[in-house]
Amino acid sequence: MPVRASIDPLEWENRFFAVNSAIVHFDERAPRLTPEALAGWSRVQAKVAASDTVRLDALQQLGFQLVEGEVDLALPVGNPADAGADVAVEADIAPLRELAAQAFAMSRFRAPWY
Repeated sequence: MPVRASIDPLEWENRFFAVNSAIVHFDERAPRLTPEALAGWSRVQAKVAASDTVRLDALQQLGFQLVEGEVDLALPVGNPADAGADVAVEADIAPLRELAAQAFAMSRFRAPWY
């Protein structure tokens, strides 16, 4: 099965991490995805359901490999009258980065990718 998709730069990641990465958006009306189209990127991500084995096989033939899985979780939340939130200021950046590093230690925004 040919993979038809557009390749779009991941603007925020590229600026923040100083990398050249992109994401594949599948679209049957898009051009066929080729090694030449992928060659200009240092990394390209594609999100594919584990059950979509045909697409997974086609991506592997293009050189893609599984580097990480993803799970979508949902948590219902209430609507409190006062959320108790404060607007962050510049002095909060360092502590917030530390908290984020601990909270997202297993995210895709870590070595060896970023």
